[in-house]
Order: sequence, then C-alpha cells, then structure tokens
Amino acid sequence: MDFFPYKTLRDGQSKMMDSIHQALNKKSSIVINAPTGIGKTSAALAPSLKYALDNDKKVFFLTSRQTQHTIALSTVKEISNKTGKNIKCIDIIGRQSLCLIEGIDKLYSNEFAEYCQSARKNSSCLFYKNTIQKDSLTKKAEEVAWKIEKGDFASSFEVKDACESPKLCPYEILMKLAKDANIIIADYYYIFNPHIRIPFFSKIGVEIEDAIIIVDEAHNLPQRIRRVMSSRLTSNMTKRAIQEARKYQLNDCIPAISEIQDALNEQVRELELGQEKLVKGDSFISRLNLFLAYDDIIELLEDAAETVRLKAKHSYIGGIAEFLNSWKGDDEGFARIVSLESIKSGETTMLNYKCLDPSIASREVAERAHSVVLMSATLTPPEMYATLLGLDNAELLILESPFPKKNRMNLIVPKTTTKYTRRNEAQFKQMASVLTNIAEHVKGNMAVYFPSYFILGKVKAFFESFKNRDKFSKIARKPLFSEFGGLTKSDKEALISRFKNSSKDGGILFAVVSGSFAEGIDLPGDYLSCVVVVGIPFPKPDLETKELIKYYNKKYGNGMFYGYIFPTMNKIIQASGRCIRTEQDRGVIVFLDERYAWPIYQQCFPPDWWIEVTEDFKTKIKDFFSSNTEE
Repeated sequence: MDFFPYKTLRDGQSKMMDSIHQALNKKSSIVINAPTGIGKTSAALAPSLKYALDNDKKVFFLTSRQTQHTIALSTVKEISNKTGKNIKCIDIIGRQSLCLIEGIDKLYSNEFAEYCQSARKNSSCLFYKNTIQKDSLTKKAEEVAWKIEKGDFASSFEVKDACESPKLCPYEILMKLAKDANIIIADYYYIFNPHIRIPFFSKIGVEIEDAIIIVDEAHNLPQRIRRVMSSRLTSNMTKRAIQEARKYQLNDCIPAISEIQDALNEQVRELELGQEKLVKGDSFISRLNLFLAYDDIIELLEDAAETVRLKAKHSYIGGIAEFLNSWKGDDEGFARIVSLESIKSGETTMLNYKCLDPSIASREVAERAHSVVLMSATLTPPEMYATLLGLDNAELLILESPFPKKNRMNLIVPKTTTKYTRRNEAQFKQMASVLTNIAEHVKGNMAVYFPSYFILGKVKAFFESFKNRDKFSKIARKPLFSEFGGLTKSDKEALISRFKNSSKDGGILFAVVSGSFAEGIDLPGDYLSCVVVVGIPFPKPDLETKELIKYYNKKYGNGMFYGYIFPTMNKIIQASGRCIRTEQDRGVIVFLDERYAWPIYQQCFPPDWWIEVTEDFKTKIKDFFSSNTEE
C-alpha cells in the first residue's frame, strides 16, 4: 500500500491493513487481536489516513500511553515523508497536563476541571486571556500556532514548552490546530467521555460521523469508560465542604451540606468497618430533609462553588453538587453502593454510583462514527469486547504472533495455588522454592508477577532465605528488585533502570500484576528472559464485582466470564507479554498455579500459544537456555 511507511510488509500487517480497508469502505467497525510484533500502529494508520484524505474524514488515534503518542507521531511523519502528502497531525494530552499554572498537578482531575472552567468564565486565567480574545486567537497566539504548524509534528510537550515564555494556553493553541488536522492523537476520554467529546468536537468543528477512531491498547477501554462514568461522595468531602463554606462565609449552603452529611452517615448506621451494601437512589434522597427542592439545592451549591473558585483552585462544595447531579442518573447499568472504610485519618463513609456498562458511553460512538478500530495484543476473545462496548456487527480479526514459536517456551507448573481458602505459609514457602529453582537456570533477567503486595511480601521472605543457601550459589549474586506501593514516577524509572543494568548477572524483579511493571514497559533481549506469573489475580469479590457479574449474566448470559475470568486472564497475558518483544528475543513464560491446568482457564489463552503442563520445569528451562540459539 502506498501509505505504508516501511519497505517490508509483514504477513500480519498485510492482513490487518486489508481488513481495516474493507471496514472503512463498509463504514463498519473492527476488533483486532494483534500480538506484539505485528506493527499494529503503522498497519492501522496507513489505510486509515489514506481513506481520510481521500474522503475528507478525520482520524483520531487514541492511546493512554505517552510512549505510544511518540510512536504514532513518528509513524505519521514517516507516512508524510513517503507519500509527499501534507498530512497535518496534532498530539494532545489532557488539559490539566498541558496547563502551565504552578501547582495545578496537585489537583484531582475533577477538581481541575472545576477550577479551569471557573477561571476561564471569570477571566482570572492569565494564560487563557493571553490566548483567546472574543473567541479567537490573539496575535501573539496566532504567531506561536503558525510556528508549530510549520514544524515537524510537535508533541504536546513541545507545544507546552513553546507556550511557556509568552504565557499562552497550550490547550487552546492545540484546539486551533486541531480544526485543520487530518489526524489527532489523544487520550480515550476525548471521544468516550460524552461530557468532553461534545464540546471538543464542537470546538474543532467536527461531526462524529466524519471520525475514524483507532483505539490502541483497547483492552483497557471498558474499565476506563466505567471509571469515568462513575462518581463518589464521602463523609470527608462533606466535612471539608462545611469548613469551606464557613471560611468563605457561604452560610446559606451550610444547612444543606449538613443534611447531606447526616443522610450519608445514616446509610451506614447498621454497617461495621469494612462492610458495604447496595442502596437505592431514593433511599439517600428521601433521607434529605431539605428546605429546597433537590435540583434547587444543586444550583445553590454550584453557585457557592463558583464563589470559592474565584479565590481557590478547588471547591469541595462543587464536588458535592457534581455528585448530586450524577446520583439522579439511571439505575440500569449502574450499581449504588455504600461502605464504611478505614483511611489514614480514621473512618469515612463512601457512597458510590458505579457504572457497570461501558456501552452506555461507547455505543453512541460506535453507531455514529464512520468506523471504530479496536486493537490490542490482548483483545481475547474479541467478540466479548465488541459486545461489551456496543460494537454490534463489528468485524473480528485474530492475528498470530509473527515471532518464531521456537523462541518462546510456555509452561504451566501445577504445584501451588494462591486460591484464598488455601493460602498459608506452606504454600508461600513452596512458591519461593519453585521460583528459586527457576531462577537458577534463567540466563538474563527474570520478572515475577504476584496477585498482590501481600503475597509478594510473603513469598519474598522465603525466597531471600533460599537464595542465600549454598545449593543455590548460582543465584546468590543475582540482585533482587521489588515493587511496592507508593512508588513515584521517578522511583519507578530508577528501579527499572537498575533492573535493566543487572542483566549480565541476571536480576530478579518481584512485582504485582496490577502494578506499573506489568504493562507498558519494553524489556527486549536479556533485559527480560523469563516471566513467572504466580497465582491468578482475581479481584476481591466485592459488591461491585458481584453486581458486574449479575448484570452481565442478565444482559449477555455470560457474567462470570465477561465480568470476572476474562478480564483477570487478560491482565496475566499482558504481564507475560513483557518477555518477548522482538523477533530475536528468546524467553520462558511460566504460569505457577494448579488452576492454570484447568480447561476453564486454558481456553482464555491466545489460540496460537503452545502451553505445556509440567512439573519437570527445571529440566525444560535448563535445556531451553542451554540450546543453540543460532539456527
């Protein structure tokens, strides 16, 4: 294809491009399971950009990873250079991440949204005033926008740097450039959060019917949508809102907040610490002895919050108003849960309005957009994602890994289990023993992923005692690195750097499946030669999980798989995928839990994986790393 930016075309890329081309022509959507190494970014962008330029459409490439923003930018540049087409591309991240106001990063996203809206409305933001006058860019802003547009596909951070000295708003500059862009690289919520998409599309003058939407790492999309469509009220929020009202002499709203606080605490009157229960929407509202109607109270609190935001970046009063608005929403596809939780400052009551059904937000996008392309290395089974997201009649494509099968050995070792009812010191000790025996024969680095920090800590203690015994002298010199809660971004970067630098001796990383080192990092070659997944990281069977299973059973007849088993197994596949990142990589992936040998879990692995169940793992791993790698 003319728009494919590279000289050689892999089999998987050819099939993927042909399938996307057909979907675009039919104005349909497609769900693609594309294993690592396919080169899915270029395979998705090439046909999409060609179609968009030929048919006056706009491409949206959505990803939550900054590294993928960079890859997409580079790919578009390569396509532009090869074709000679003047492809206009912008890269945009969240408004808060672009904001140049000092200390803005300390706010929660909803707090920032409130502050930014108020600052623009009241003309108190210098950066916005310097950029926008009478709904148009100022002369200074026009000059900066022109320089960016004439450059080589500037990243959002480069745009932010360009706006710092003249004190301009990077977001507004990017919105101006987005109007004429052929492709916009952005986060999921620019499209799948209706409260953002509608004003965003209006601002850049785009109809959703003219949008070609490519979603990278799409296995994350259902959970991301559910999170953004959920809301929460806590007793800490109400306490601070009352303090805020007193501080700013907003006495008119104190009685209402006090009533909301009392009604909230009444919800947990029969609960003990750590317990939760389902509630009905009117069970909270009926306990409010308000002197005004419910909607009038919301308006009162919103007006008070506007006053607060003239003097502060955040308003707890505004947070309560936002929750009360959400609480009026539908029951279908949502769960209302109240709990009594323990936090650092003591106990707090939490009232949650939890979204269960991501298609509430995604179905409209799927039905109205020209085409939606979902792609990931772990979209298994693809029909589940099409169903959950409301992509009715979407095309489904499963591609095989392009890497040589001989370079990877997948083993199930059915010797231990992390099943809750069987967890004990003997199990943790046996896990450590198996890990020690694996580490003895691995050449290069090894990563071990656990279901939780608790199990990690238990196994680590035994592992360290085994590691220093004479019989395991081969691994005594191997440094052990461990993830723990509360790591900062710089801490994580430093840890992974030290781990990479230990590949000569063979470092060992202990991490958790839901942590920072199980997805989004590339460790090619000896940086990672073995991955072990200990146990199955099923989430705590809390009320939200139970309601999710119940809802999916009712709607799809497949609640246990859709709401519990498949999402968990996809996390496992993501973690194990850190091992083989290039055609030259060789590695071993071990699944350590007897349940992996059960058919119900084996069917969740990608169809092209060859997995052997064995207890003779030491011999197999030793032979794998001792074999001649050059053929």
